[in-house]
Amino acid sequence: MGLKETGTARRTQGLRRDEVAELAHMPVDYRTQLDPGRGPRPSARILDALARVLRRTPAERSHLFRLAGSSPRPAPAPCGRSAPTWPGC
Repeated sequence: MGLKETGTARRTQGLRRDEVAELAHMPVDYRTQLDPGRGPRPSARILDALARVLRRTPAERSHLFRLAGSSPRPAPAPCGRSAPTWPGC
């Protein structure tokens, strides 16, 4: 899983909103609405996808869930282990 290189230099490091949306399998418009809190409350699936794409630690993942007003659910198993059907694999 990854993004194609465009060959252009970036002013800042990291992923752009559209890249995060693509990697998390969500519409760019929805992803854009999440930043300022204008959009609907994200589902646990969306929060899991964002935590995975942004490579959050378990503590950071739990914090993300709390910020979104959700109770953290158990983290999905890493790819290639007991949950081969996890959508992020």
